[in-house]
Amino acid sequence: MHRQQARVMMLDDDDVVLITVPGWGNSGDKHWQTLWELTYPLARRVQQQDWLYPEREAWVAALDQLVRDTPGRIVLAAHSLGCHTTVAWLRTVDFLTQRRIKGVLLVAPPALPITEARARASGETAGCCGHAGVYRFRTA
Repeated sequence: MHRQQARVMMLDDDDVVLITVPGWGNSGDKHWQTLWELTYPLARRVQQQDWLYPEREAWVAALDQLVRDTPGRIVLAAHSLGCHTTVAWLRTVDFLTQRRIKGVLLVAPPALPITEARARASGETAGCCGHAGVYRFRTA
């Protein structure tokens, strides 16, 4: 709750909001995105309705809504499937919105589409354990 309260503070002209864009499965308690959020008072995280069965349009819409609800200048820090979400979103927004984005960090984007062979090679098993939804996320 403390982190939520810190987000109510007023922004100065020089302040930059950090928006983290997690990938498939979200980012856990010890993930670098979570640690950054805990140490930077102007951090916000994109929340997805379904972290295990990503739908490109829904993920992009969630990022779009958070950016529109966030005043001022923004830096995006994306991980994994969040990288593809970020790039897809950037391709859809107007120039004025793009100008508010002062930096983008893309860390470990997966090769898309995620085929069964790629999933198995990375240690995932396609079609089991609820992971099949990852394969529906496409770049276009």
